[in-house]
Amino acid sequence: MAHQIVCRIKDKSWTAGVDDIKKANYHVGMKRLELDLSWKESKQPRFLPYIDDQGHQAMKVIIE
Repeated sequence: MAHQIVCRIKDKSWTAGVDDIKKANYHVGMKRLELDLSWKESKQPRFLPYIDDQGHQAMKVIIE
């Protein structure tokens, strides 16, 4: 099966260690993040801004 959705992290201020790669979900604090998202035409993106439980601006991205 070909990839339908790709996330390419172009600039980050952290590197995942071996233990981090094995975890499905982890949180990393950083000063800068740049990434590209691409998807097949059959997929529909949704970008949902919200305020998280700490009062910070947040963005949820869902591509289905």
